[in-house]
Amino acid sequence: MDSSIQIEAKDLISNISFVRLESSWKNIIGQIEQILFTDDRIIVFDRYKAKAIYVFDRNGKFLNKIGMLGHGPQEYVEPSYIALVPGKNQIAVFDLAPKKVKIYDLNGKFIRSEDVPIYLFSGEYLTDQVKVGATIGRRYLSLPEWGKASLFMFNKNWEVISAAFQDPFPEGLTYTSTKNLKKFKDRIYYTPAFENRIYRVYLDSVQLLYQLDFGDRTLPDPGKYQINDDRSFGNLLKKHHTFDGYFVDLAGGMFIQTADNTRGKTFFFDKIKDSVFCLSNQISNPLENWFHTSDYYVNDSTIASSTDAASIVTLMPWMRQFAKAIPQKEQTEQIIEQLAPVTENDNPVLFFFTLKSDR
Repeated sequence: MDSSIQIEAKDLISNISFVRLESSWKNIIGQIEQILFTDDRIIVFDRYKAKAIYVFDRNGKFLNKIGMLGHGPQEYVEPSYIALVPGKNQIAVFDLAPKKVKIYDLNGKFIRSEDVPIYLFSGEYLTDQVKVGATIGRRYLSLPEWGKASLFMFNKNWEVISAAFQDPFPEGLTYTSTKNLKKFKDRIYYTPAFENRIYRVYLDSVQLLYQLDFGDRTLPDPGKYQINDDRSFGNLLKKHHTFDGYFVDLAGGMFIQTADNTRGKTFFFDKIKDSVFCLSNQISNPLENWFHTSDYYVNDSTIASSTDAASIVTLMPWMRQFAKAIPQKEQTEQIIEQLAPVTENDNPVLFFFTLKSDR
């Protein structure tokens, strides 16, 4: 993946739109971890600040909250991931600490609680009968009969069917990794911790789909370097380009976010041209500013980014000035003026970017 071969956002985007998430004391969002989109709803998961799950309509109007934090039978203790249950208008909340999955309908009604045999940081449904789940970090491994596996397949009763990806790291290392399990439409992907590989998960197998190559900056396979503690591992990561599962897969291309010891880079794999480009920092429209941080899947042609309201308020004078100098500025100026009422205390704004089909 060569960062010298660049492409600008304007070469990829056909349309930009936005949705303001309604703000009230009932739905204060601090830090968005996940966003799921259905035909008529936006589901927002704030894992670290509010520790809550909110449902909005597609225009951003707040509809309801799903569950709440607590130790009651219908509450969750440490929610780590959310997933849609296929065909049932329900959402599964993976509750890490008690090793449970809480099922709710999208109106917030509690359905049931399911016990799982391992600490699952994330989980998805291959079908309504078969599930896949992932754990992160050595201290969360709790099924010795499956060795040190990190990816598990379960039947409908959460009994393990199979397991894969044995932990290659030494005993002296304590680590965690994020974004290792993702679902786009009906496609489920898995990225092992601190590897440059993306796997596709099927009902009967797990197959390597992509391998990222950064030349001499590529992080070696875990079994090929000598590390025995957290410090030596940290020093190793500083010297290499790393990928930790931040990507979005669309029909025509894939966005991949990586990091080195100075800053992050976003690459775009164009499936139509079978080519990889690095997304340039050059922008031709002030609204493209948030395209570079898009990491939410909307559909197979659209991605979204979440932007905190304070950033919009701060950048509003710059956006207005920038918009005056660009061609075909009318739509951009209209969007900017529609954003003018945003205050720094409001909930985040979602920007939607639809990709060109004729690149």
